[in-house]
Amino acid sequence: MEKITLSRYVIESPEEGLYEVRDTKTNVFVTFKEKQFKETQEWYFPADPAIQRPITMNRIADKLEAWLRLNHPEIVSEPEKFILKRSDDGKTIILERPSQGLVITFPESTGKVTASAQIRAASMWLKNMADNWDTVDF
Repeated sequence: MEKITLSRYVIESPEEGLYEVRDTKTNVFVTFKEKQFKETQEWYFPADPAIQRPITMNRIADKLEAWLRLNHPEIVSEPEKFILKRSDDGKTIILERPSQGLVITFPESTGKVTASAQIRAASMWLKNMADNWDTVDF
């Protein structure tokens, strides 16, 4: 009998505080400890040459992680703490994550959709540059 899966992603907890999330289409999976995804994630990719390409692996991992964060944020990590405010002169929108020292600013005229798209583009660029992180002259 064939197994029928209604969701592309399946989450299981083989033991208390440990989770495994599988992409049923590609058979890629990640394991992690509860509320410590970033610190403890371990990825497993099948030995399929079509999946082993770095760009493909990143795309699959990004989609799986996005699904996990959207649908099960309570097991991924402690809630993210962000602050959104206006500068004192009112001309700049400031997004802060104090625990990480992150500050992103936008002109006041930047819309929410445009700001989100710019942050996403910068995030993708940074992720793709991670291989060069140690060579960047800060």
